[in-house]
Amino acid sequence: MNIDTQTITFLRCAEYHSPPCCLDDHSSSPRPYSSFGFFLDGDAVCTSGDNAFSLSAGDIIFTPIGSTYTLQWERPECRYLTIHFICHPTAEPFGTHTFPVQKLTGLLGMRSHFEAAVVCDNDPHRLYESLSHVYSVFAAVCPRLAGISRSDLHSAVYPAVHYLDEHYTEPITVESLAQMCSLSTSYFYRCFRSVTGQSPITYKNNALIRHAARLLLDDRSMSIEEISDTLGFESSIYFRRVFKAIMGKSPREYRKTEQL
Repeated sequence: MNIDTQTITFLRCAEYHSPPCCLDDHSSSPRPYSSFGFFLDGDAVCTSGDNAFSLSAGDIIFTPIGSTYTLQWERPECRYLTIHFICHPTAEPFGTHTFPVQKLTGLLGMRSHFEAAVVCDNDPHRLYESLSHVYSVFAAVCPRLAGISRSDLHSAVYPAVHYLDEHYTEPITVESLAQMCSLSTSYFYRCFRSVTGQSPITYKNNALIRHAARLLLDDRSMSIEEISDTLGFESSIYFRRVFKAIMGKSPREYRKTEQL
C-alpha cells in the first residue's frame, strides 16, 4: 500500500519463512526499504559488515534502507513477521539519524501488533487499523534504536538531500544543488560527500534504484522497460547497467530471487 502522509510513504507487512538453503543473502543487494522483523521461531545469525549477532524467537531485527546483510538460519521454514517501510525524509528518527543493522530484545509484547499488521495489510478497508499497529511498533522500537545523529547534514547540505529524497526521478545538476544550500559547487560537493558518504549523483542514483527495486517486487505486471521509462532513464540498457552496479543483480535476476 502507498500512503501519502508526512511519516510513512511506503508500507508492506508480511510473514516469511527462511529459505530451504537456510541463507537469506542480501550482502550484495542494498535493501530498498527499512524493515522491522519479529522472529516467531528458529535461530539465525545476522552478519552485516564486521558486525554479527544471533537472533532467536522474540527478538526484533532492524534493517535500514540501503543496508546489506545475511541471515544464516539454523533450519529451513523458520518463521518471522516483517514490517517494510519508508518514511518521509524529515520524519523522526530516520530523517535525523543514521542507523546500522541491529537487534532489539525485551519487546515480546510487540508480537500481537506485528501479527495484526500482517493480517490487515491486504485489506484496504483496514488501513487505519493496520497503521495503528505499525505505529505501536514504531513507538516501542524507535526510542531503543542505536544510531548516530546527522546534525551536520541538517546544518550544511540538508536542503539538497531533502530535494534528492523527494525528486530523485527529475534531472538535477550538482551546481543547482549547491545553490540550494548557498554553497560553492566545490565546497558543497565536499560537504555532501563527507556527511552522506556518497557523491550527489551516486546518492540520487541509489534513491532511484531503490525505487526501481520496489517497483520490480511490488508491481510484477510492469516490464523492465516500463520501469526504466517511468523513472526517466535514457534507455533500458543504461537502467540495467546502473541497477546491477548498485544492487549486484540485473533487474530480471532481482525480481526472480528477491521477495517483498
